[in-house]
Amino acid sequence: MTTLEELFNRRWIVRDYDKELYYRVRDQLPKYQKFLQEKLDYPVIITPQLIKLEKIPGEAESWMGIQDFSSKLEYQFFCLILMFLEDLDAGQQFVLSELTEYLQVQFPKGSLKWENYTNRRLLIRTIKYCFQEQLMLRHDGAESDYLSDQTQDVLYENTGLSRYFVRRFSQPITDMNSLKDRSAIGDIELDEERGYLRRQRIYRKLVMEMAVYKTDQTDEDFIYIKNYRRILEHDFNELFQAQLHIHKNSAYIVLDEEASLGTTFPDRSNLSEVILLINRFIRDKVRNGQWQANDNDQINVSQLEFLNLVTECKQRYRANFTKKLRDLSSQDFFQSVTDLMQRFNMIRLDEVSRSVTIYPICGKIIGLYEDEDEEGERDDDTNEDE
Repeated sequence: MTTLEELFNRRWIVRDYDKELYYRVRDQLPKYQKFLQEKLDYPVIITPQLIKLEKIPGEAESWMGIQDFSSKLEYQFFCLILMFLEDLDAGQQFVLSELTEYLQVQFPKGSLKWENYTNRRLLIRTIKYCFQEQLMLRHDGAESDYLSDQTQDVLYENTGLSRYFVRRFSQPITDMNSLKDRSAIGDIELDEERGYLRRQRIYRKLVMEMAVYKTDQTDEDFIYIKNYRRILEHDFNELFQAQLHIHKNSAYIVLDEEASLGTTFPDRSNLSEVILLINRFIRDKVRNGQWQANDNDQINVSQLEFLNLVTECKQRYRANFTKKLRDLSSQDFFQSVTDLMQRFNMIRLDEVSRSVTIYPICGKIIGLYEDEDEEGERDDDTNEDE
Protein backbone atom coordinates (compact mmCIF):
# COMPACT_ATOMS: atom_id res chain seq x y z
CA MET A 1 0.00 0.00 0.00
CA THR A 2 1.04 3.59 -0.57
CA THR A 3 1.78 5.93 2.31
CA LEU A 4 -1.59 7.63 1.86
CA GLU A 5 -3.40 4.29 1.85
CA GLU A 6 -1.62 3.24 5.04
CA LEU A 7 -2.81 6.42 6.77
CA PHE A 8 -6.41 5.96 5.62
CA ASN A 9 -6.55 2.24 6.42
CA ARG A 10 -5.27 2.55 9.99
CA ARG A 11 -6.36 4.53 13.00
CA TRP A 12 -2.70 5.29 13.60
CA ILE A 13 0.78 3.97 12.99
CA VAL A 14 2.57 3.17 16.25
CA ARG A 15 6.35 3.13 16.14
CA ASP A 16 6.72 0.35 18.72
CA TYR A 17 4.51 -1.95 16.65
CA ASP A 18 5.98 -1.20 13.20
CA LYS A 19 9.13 0.92 13.16
CA GLU A 20 9.81 0.45 9.46
CA LEU A 21 6.34 1.64 8.47
CA TYR A 22 6.45 4.51 10.96
CA TYR A 23 9.67 5.94 9.50
CA ARG A 24 8.62 5.30 5.88
CA VAL A 25 5.34 7.18 6.36
CA ARG A 26 7.04 9.99 8.26
CA ASP A 27 9.59 10.47 5.48
CA GLN A 28 7.06 10.36 2.63
CA LEU A 29 4.33 12.38 4.32
CA PRO A 30 5.48 15.85 3.09
CA LYS A 31 4.48 15.13 -0.52
CA TYR A 32 0.87 14.48 0.57
CA GLN A 33 0.55 17.32 3.07
CA LYS A 34 -0.78 19.85 0.56
CA PHE A 35 -3.59 17.55 -0.56
CA LEU A 36 -4.51 16.59 3.00
CA GLN A 37 -4.56 20.20 4.16
CA GLU A 38 -6.12 22.00 1.20
CA LYS A 39 -8.59 19.41 -0.09
CA LEU A 40 -9.57 17.57 3.09
CA ASP A 41 -8.37 19.74 5.97
CA TYR A 42 -7.22 16.54 7.71
CA PRO A 43 -4.64 17.28 10.40
CA VAL A 44 -1.76 14.83 10.82
CA ILE A 45 -0.49 14.17 14.34
CA ILE A 46 3.19 13.21 14.46
CA THR A 47 4.85 12.29 17.75
CA PRO A 48 7.83 10.09 18.64
CA GLN A 49 5.23 7.46 19.51
CA LEU A 50 2.79 7.53 16.57
CA ILE A 51 1.51 9.07 13.35
CA LYS A 52 -2.22 9.62 13.04
CA LEU A 53 -4.35 11.07 10.26
CA GLU A 54 -7.52 12.63 11.69
CA LYS A 55 -10.22 11.33 9.34
CA ILE A 56 -13.25 13.61 9.61
CA PRO A 57 -16.46 12.84 7.68
CA GLY A 58 -18.17 15.36 5.43
CA GLU A 59 -21.37 14.72 7.38
CA ALA A 60 -22.00 12.47 10.37
CA GLU A 61 -23.97 9.36 9.47
CA SER A 62 -25.60 6.76 11.72
CA TRP A 63 -23.40 3.97 10.35
CA MET A 64 -20.19 5.76 11.38
CA GLY A 65 -20.28 4.46 14.96
CA ILE A 66 -18.05 1.77 16.44
CA GLN A 67 -19.18 -1.45 14.79
CA ASP A 68 -18.10 -3.54 17.80
CA PHE A 69 -20.58 -1.71 20.04
CA SER A 70 -24.28 -2.48 20.15
CA SER A 71 -25.47 -0.34 23.08
CA LYS A 72 -25.18 3.17 24.47
CA LEU A 73 -23.68 1.77 27.66
CA GLU A 74 -20.62 0.55 25.74
CA TYR A 75 -20.06 4.06 24.42
CA GLN A 76 -20.39 5.41 27.95
CA PHE A 77 -17.90 2.86 29.25
CA PHE A 78 -15.48 3.65 26.45
CA CYS A 79 -15.53 7.42 26.98
CA LEU A 80 -14.98 6.94 30.70
CA ILE A 81 -12.16 4.47 30.11
CA LEU A 82 -10.46 7.08 27.92
CA MET A 83 -10.77 9.57 30.79
CA PHE A 84 -9.41 7.01 33.24
CA LEU A 85 -6.42 6.20 31.03
CA GLU A 86 -5.64 9.84 30.36
CA ASP A 87 -4.90 10.34 34.04
CA LEU A 88 -2.29 7.57 33.94
CA ASP A 89 1.26 7.73 32.61
CA ALA A 90 2.25 5.68 29.58
CA GLY A 91 3.39 2.27 30.82
CA GLN A 92 1.60 2.64 34.16
CA GLN A 93 -0.15 -0.51 35.36
CA PHE A 94 -3.57 -0.83 36.98
CA VAL A 95 -6.02 -3.56 37.88
CA LEU A 96 -9.55 -4.10 36.69
CA SER A 97 -11.04 -3.39 40.11
CA GLU A 98 -9.58 0.14 39.99
CA LEU A 99 -11.28 0.70 36.66
CA THR A 100 -14.65 -0.70 37.76
CA GLU A 101 -14.57 1.45 40.89
CA TYR A 102 -13.81 4.53 38.80
CA LEU A 103 -16.68 3.76 36.41
CA GLN A 104 -19.11 3.20 39.24
CA VAL A 105 -18.29 6.60 40.73
CA GLN A 106 -18.96 8.36 37.42
CA PHE A 107 -22.50 7.02 37.18
CA PRO A 108 -25.36 8.28 39.35
CA LYS A 109 -25.19 6.57 42.72
CA GLY A 110 -26.51 3.04 42.61
CA SER A 111 -27.26 3.04 38.88
CA LEU A 112 -24.29 0.88 37.81
CA LYS A 113 -24.18 -2.50 39.54
CA TRP A 114 -21.42 -4.98 38.71
CA GLU A 115 -23.54 -7.79 40.12
CA ASN A 116 -25.48 -7.44 36.88
CA TYR A 117 -24.03 -9.92 34.37
CA THR A 118 -25.00 -7.76 31.36
CA ASN A 119 -23.03 -4.80 32.73
CA ARG A 120 -19.95 -6.99 33.18
CA ARG A 121 -20.34 -8.46 29.71
CA LEU A 122 -20.61 -5.04 28.06
CA LEU A 123 -17.61 -3.80 30.01
CA ILE A 124 -15.52 -6.74 28.82
CA ARG A 125 -16.58 -6.09 25.22
CA THR A 126 -15.48 -2.48 25.63
CA ILE A 127 -12.13 -3.53 27.11
CA LYS A 128 -11.54 -5.91 24.21
CA TYR A 129 -12.10 -3.00 21.85
CA CYS A 130 -9.46 -1.08 23.82
CA PHE A 131 -7.04 -3.97 23.22
CA GLN A 132 -7.88 -3.92 19.53
CA GLU A 133 -7.12 -0.19 19.33
CA GLN A 134 -3.85 -0.61 21.29
CA LEU A 135 -5.04 1.57 24.16
CA MET A 136 -4.14 -0.93 26.87
CA LEU A 137 -2.35 -4.24 27.36
CA ARG A 138 -3.15 -7.24 29.54
CA HIS A 139 -0.35 -8.58 31.76
CA ASP A 140 -2.07 -11.08 34.01
CA GLY A 141 -5.49 -12.63 34.50
CA ALA A 142 -8.42 -13.13 32.14
CA GLU A 143 -11.60 -11.16 31.51
CA SER A 144 -13.55 -14.42 31.30
CA ASP A 145 -12.79 -15.04 34.99
CA TYR A 146 -14.23 -11.64 35.90
CA LEU A 147 -17.26 -12.31 33.73
CA SER A 148 -18.15 -15.35 35.80
CA ASP A 149 -16.95 -13.92 39.11
CA GLN A 150 -16.83 -10.17 39.74
CA THR A 151 -14.25 -10.59 42.52
CA GLN A 152 -11.59 -11.74 40.01
CA ASP A 153 -9.00 -9.17 38.96
CA VAL A 154 -6.94 -8.56 35.83
CA LEU A 155 -3.67 -6.62 35.53
CA TYR A 156 -3.41 -4.08 32.69
CA GLU A 157 -0.97 -1.52 31.34
CA ASN A 158 -1.78 1.87 29.82
CA THR A 159 -0.05 2.35 26.46
CA GLY A 160 -0.46 6.13 26.51
CA LEU A 161 -2.27 6.19 23.15
CA SER A 162 -5.65 7.06 24.65
CA ARG A 163 -4.87 10.78 24.71
CA TYR A 164 -4.72 10.75 20.89
CA PHE A 165 -7.91 8.77 20.31
CA VAL A 166 -10.42 11.61 20.58
CA ARG A 167 -10.22 14.39 18.05
CA ARG A 168 -9.11 17.80 19.31
CA PHE A 169 -11.75 20.50 18.84
CA SER A 170 -11.02 24.17 18.26
CA GLN A 171 -13.79 25.20 20.68
CA PRO A 172 -15.07 23.79 23.98
CA ILE A 173 -17.57 20.98 23.53
CA THR A 174 -19.15 21.22 26.96
CA ASP A 175 -22.03 23.29 25.60
CA MET A 176 -22.77 20.96 22.68
CA ASN A 177 -25.93 18.92 22.94
CA SER A 178 -26.09 17.34 19.46
CA LEU A 179 -24.11 16.57 16.31
CA LYS A 180 -25.72 19.64 14.72
CA ASP A 181 -24.02 21.80 17.35
CA ARG A 182 -20.66 20.29 16.39
CA SER A 183 -21.28 20.74 12.65
CA ALA A 184 -22.25 24.38 13.20
CA ILE A 185 -18.80 25.10 14.61
CA GLY A 186 -17.15 24.08 11.35
CA ASP A 187 -19.49 26.34 9.41
CA ILE A 188 -18.78 29.29 11.69
CA GLU A 189 -15.01 28.80 11.56
CA LEU A 190 -14.95 28.84 7.75
CA ASP A 191 -17.93 31.08 7.05
CA GLU A 192 -15.77 33.60 5.21
CA GLU A 193 -14.45 30.92 2.85
CA ARG A 194 -17.59 29.09 1.76
CA GLY A 195 -15.96 27.59 -1.34
CA TYR A 196 -13.12 26.28 0.80
CA LEU A 197 -15.58 24.66 3.19
CA ARG A 198 -17.63 23.11 0.39
CA ARG A 199 -14.55 21.66 -1.29
CA GLN A 200 -13.40 20.03 1.92
CA ARG A 201 -16.86 18.61 2.62
CA ILE A 202 -17.11 17.10 -0.88
CA TYR A 203 -13.67 15.50 -0.78
CA ARG A 204 -14.46 14.10 2.67
CA LYS A 205 -17.74 12.64 1.46
CA LEU A 206 -16.14 11.00 -1.55
CA VAL A 207 -13.37 9.52 0.59
CA MET A 208 -15.51 8.38 3.52
CA GLU A 209 -18.84 7.39 1.98
CA MET A 210 -19.91 4.75 -0.51
CA ALA A 211 -21.79 7.33 -2.57
CA VAL A 212 -22.69 11.00 -2.71
CA TYR A 213 -26.35 11.50 -3.65
CA LYS A 214 -27.99 14.59 -5.09
CA THR A 215 -30.70 15.85 -2.74
CA ASP A 216 -32.41 18.27 -5.13
CA GLN A 217 -31.82 20.37 -8.25
CA THR A 218 -30.14 23.12 -6.23
CA ASP A 219 -27.74 20.78 -4.37
CA GLU A 220 -24.57 22.88 -4.44
CA ASP A 221 -22.33 19.99 -3.42
CA PHE A 222 -23.41 17.86 -6.38
CA ILE A 223 -23.16 20.83 -8.76
CA TYR A 224 -19.59 21.31 -7.50
CA ILE A 225 -18.76 17.66 -8.26
CA LYS A 226 -20.00 18.04 -11.84
CA ASN A 227 -18.28 21.39 -12.41
CA TYR A 228 -14.91 20.30 -11.00
CA ARG A 229 -14.98 16.67 -12.10
CA ARG A 230 -11.64 16.92 -13.96
CA ILE A 231 -9.81 18.11 -10.86
CA LEU A 232 -11.53 15.50 -8.69
CA GLU A 233 -10.77 12.74 -11.21
CA HIS A 234 -7.11 13.74 -11.34
CA ASP A 235 -6.70 13.82 -7.57
CA PHE A 236 -8.34 10.47 -6.88
CA ASN A 237 -6.67 8.72 -9.80
CA GLU A 238 -3.26 10.12 -8.94
CA LEU A 239 -3.36 9.62 -5.19
CA PHE A 240 -5.69 6.67 -4.62
CA GLN A 241 -5.68 4.68 -7.89
CA ALA A 242 -9.42 5.27 -8.13
CA GLN A 243 -11.93 6.44 -10.71
CA LEU A 244 -14.67 9.02 -10.21
CA HIS A 245 -18.04 7.88 -11.59
CA ILE A 246 -20.70 10.58 -11.89
CA HIS A 247 -24.31 9.75 -12.74
CA LYS A 248 -27.42 11.87 -12.96
CA ASN A 249 -28.13 11.75 -9.22
CA SER A 250 -25.09 10.13 -7.63
CA ALA A 251 -21.29 10.06 -7.60
CA TYR A 252 -18.91 7.29 -6.56
CA ILE A 253 -15.23 6.59 -6.07
CA VAL A 254 -14.44 3.20 -7.64
CA LEU A 255 -11.10 1.74 -6.59
CA ASP A 256 -8.77 -0.09 -8.93
CA GLU A 257 -8.16 -3.73 -7.99
CA GLU A 258 -4.77 -3.05 -6.43
CA ALA A 259 -5.96 -0.02 -4.44
CA SER A 260 -6.99 -0.02 -0.79
CA LEU A 261 -8.94 2.71 0.98
CA GLY A 262 -10.47 1.68 4.29
CA THR A 263 -13.59 -0.47 4.36
CA THR A 264 -14.80 -1.26 0.85
CA PHE A 265 -17.72 -3.06 -0.75
CA PRO A 266 -17.89 -5.79 -1.82
CA ASP A 267 -15.44 -7.65 0.36
CA ARG A 268 -14.87 -11.41 0.47
CA SER A 269 -17.66 -12.14 2.93
CA ASN A 270 -20.67 -14.25 2.01
CA LEU A 271 -22.97 -11.46 3.21
CA SER A 272 -21.49 -9.15 0.56
CA GLU A 273 -22.36 -11.75 -2.06
CA VAL A 274 -25.91 -11.89 -0.70
CA ILE A 275 -26.30 -8.12 -1.02
CA LEU A 276 -24.97 -8.16 -4.59
CA LEU A 277 -27.65 -10.73 -5.43
CA ILE A 278 -30.33 -8.67 -3.68
CA ASN A 279 -29.27 -5.63 -5.69
CA ARG A 280 -29.83 -7.69 -8.85
CA PHE A 281 -33.32 -8.54 -7.62
CA ILE A 282 -33.98 -4.83 -7.02
CA ARG A 283 -32.85 -3.90 -10.53
CA ASP A 284 -35.00 -6.64 -12.04
CA LYS A 285 -38.10 -5.30 -10.24
CA VAL A 286 -37.43 -1.84 -11.66
CA ARG A 287 -36.91 -3.21 -15.16
CA ASN A 288 -40.11 -5.22 -14.91
CA GLY A 289 -42.05 -2.14 -13.81
CA GLN A 290 -42.92 -3.59 -10.39
CA TRP A 291 -40.98 -0.88 -8.54
CA GLN A 292 -40.66 2.73 -9.66
CA ALA A 293 -37.73 5.10 -9.08
CA ASN A 294 -38.45 8.78 -8.34
CA ASP A 295 -36.74 11.80 -9.90
CA ASN A 296 -33.70 11.25 -7.64
CA ASP A 297 -33.41 7.59 -8.73
CA GLN A 298 -34.55 6.44 -5.31
CA ILE A 299 -37.14 3.72 -4.71
CA ASN A 300 -39.56 3.73 -1.79
CA VAL A 301 -41.19 0.45 -0.77
CA SER A 302 -42.71 -0.95 2.40
CA GLN A 303 -40.56 -2.98 4.77
CA LEU A 304 -42.81 -5.95 4.06
CA GLU A 305 -42.11 -5.70 0.33
CA PHE A 306 -38.39 -5.52 0.96
CA LEU A 307 -38.57 -8.43 3.43
CA ASN A 308 -40.30 -10.52 0.75
CA LEU A 309 -37.57 -9.68 -1.76
CA VAL A 310 -34.79 -10.60 0.68
CA THR A 311 -36.57 -13.84 1.60
CA GLU A 312 -37.00 -14.73 -2.07
CA CYS A 313 -33.28 -14.21 -2.64
CA LYS A 314 -32.43 -16.45 0.32
CA GLN A 315 -34.74 -19.20 -0.86
CA ARG A 316 -33.29 -19.19 -4.37
CA TYR A 317 -29.61 -19.11 -3.42
CA ARG A 318 -29.48 -20.58 0.10
CA ALA A 319 -27.42 -23.56 -1.11
CA ASN A 320 -24.57 -21.12 -1.83
CA PHE A 321 -24.71 -19.37 1.52
CA THR A 322 -22.64 -20.25 4.56
CA LYS A 323 -24.27 -22.46 7.16
CA LYS A 324 -24.48 -19.50 9.53
CA LEU A 325 -26.57 -17.50 7.05
CA ARG A 326 -28.67 -20.50 6.01
CA ASP A 327 -29.62 -21.20 9.62
CA LEU A 328 -30.82 -17.66 10.32
CA SER A 329 -34.56 -17.10 10.55
CA SER A 330 -36.13 -14.91 7.86
CA GLN A 331 -36.27 -11.95 10.27
CA ASP A 332 -32.66 -12.37 11.47
CA PHE A 333 -31.45 -12.78 7.90
CA PHE A 334 -33.34 -9.61 6.96
CA GLN A 335 -31.78 -7.79 9.91
CA SER A 336 -28.23 -8.83 8.93
CA VAL A 337 -28.78 -7.75 5.33
CA THR A 338 -30.39 -4.40 6.12
CA ASP A 339 -27.82 -3.54 8.81
CA LEU A 340 -24.98 -3.90 6.32
CA MET A 341 -26.85 -2.18 3.50
CA GLN A 342 -27.59 0.79 5.76
CA ARG A 343 -23.96 0.89 6.86
CA PHE A 344 -22.93 1.27 3.20
CA ASN A 345 -25.65 3.85 2.52
CA MET A 346 -27.49 1.57 0.10
CA ILE A 347 -30.84 1.79 1.87
CA ARG A 348 -32.47 3.60 4.75
CA LEU A 349 -35.15 2.10 6.96
CA ASP A 350 -37.82 4.32 8.46
CA GLU A 351 -39.30 2.59 11.49
CA VAL A 352 -42.08 5.17 11.84
CA SER A 353 -43.52 4.70 8.36
CA ARG A 354 -42.25 1.10 8.12
CA SER A 355 -40.74 1.92 4.73
CA VAL A 356 -37.42 1.37 2.96
CA THR A 357 -35.69 3.92 0.74
CA ILE A 358 -33.43 2.24 -1.81
CA TYR A 359 -30.57 4.39 -3.13
CA PRO A 360 -29.12 4.41 -6.67
CA ILE A 361 -25.97 2.48 -5.74
CA CYS A 362 -28.07 -0.70 -5.56
CA GLY A 363 -28.52 -0.51 -9.32
CA LYS A 364 -24.86 0.19 -9.97
CA ILE A 365 -23.26 -2.80 -8.29
CA ILE A 366 -24.96 -6.18 -8.59
CA GLY A 367 -23.98 -9.84 -8.45
CA LEU A 368 -24.46 -12.72 -10.87
CA TYR A 369 -23.10 -16.23 -10.92
CA GLU A 370 -20.82 -16.62 -13.92
CA ASP A 371 -23.12 -18.95 -15.85
CA GLU A 372 -26.34 -17.21 -14.73
CA ASP A 373 -28.51 -15.20 -17.08
CA GLU A 374 -30.85 -12.34 -16.21
CA GLU A 375 -33.62 -14.80 -15.43
CA GLY A 376 -31.63 -16.39 -12.62
CA GLU A 377 -30.93 -19.72 -14.33
CA ARG A 378 -27.57 -21.27 -13.39
CA ASP A 379 -25.71 -24.59 -13.27
CA ASP A 380 -22.83 -24.34 -10.79
CA ASP A 381 -21.74 -22.47 -7.69
CA THR A 382 -19.14 -20.04 -9.01
CA ASN A 383 -19.94 -16.38 -9.02
CA GLU A 384 -18.89 -13.18 -10.69
CA ASP A 385 -19.73 -9.61 -9.71
CA GLU A 386 -21.07 -7.43 -12.43
